[in-house]
Amino acid sequence: MTGKKLLLMKSCVVAAALCFQCCCGPSYGAEYSLVRPAAGAPAKAEAGEKFVAQTGVVAIPADAAALCAQMTAGDTVLLDFFGQSGAQNARSPSAYSVTVNSVTRDVNGVVSVSGTAEGQSMETFVLSAGPDGFVLSLQDLGKQKTYRVVGGPRAAEATVREIDLTKMPPRYDGHDLVPPEGAKTGNGGK
Repeated sequence: MTGKKLLLMKSCVVAAALCFQCCCGPSYGAEYSLVRPAAGAPAKAEAGEKFVAQTGVVAIPADAAALCAQMTAGDTVLLDFFGQSGAQNARSPSAYSVTVNSVTRDVNGVVSVSGTAEGQSMETFVLSAGPDGFVLSLQDLGKQKTYRVVGGPRAAEATVREIDLTKMPPRYDGHDLVPPEGAKTGNGGK
């Protein structure tokens, strides 16, 4: 085989590899805008629990479960909890881009999505959507904030709560620890 033929064969192999890379190479996932501030629904300070910084209403897709069922690992979920509704080119401090890590579906039609928010070192996004409603939680470890969104089935809007983790008591969601009746408590049973 002459040098020219060998060079021509190498060039063809390289061209085929580049063509394959362009057509079948790494693909970038789809992008879903899942939560955005609802028009005309301003955020308000929460009067109840001191660790809830603000509450609001967000727009979500009317059939969130069907939208979430389309998601796959590598997709991007865009969330904006308290930004300006319809604002262009303005990055809200409560806006996040989440990379989907896993999507699971159960026999009851519930889709669960987990992912990692941009700039976070660990998975801090969880979403479940199904026939009975929509629940989302995103924790921003750097800002010490958690955002929780809850919506009904086929609702176009949902409620969002911004929770300041620095003001949340260490034991909030758990049951009280009550010793069994008659147990010795170390203080003489008093």
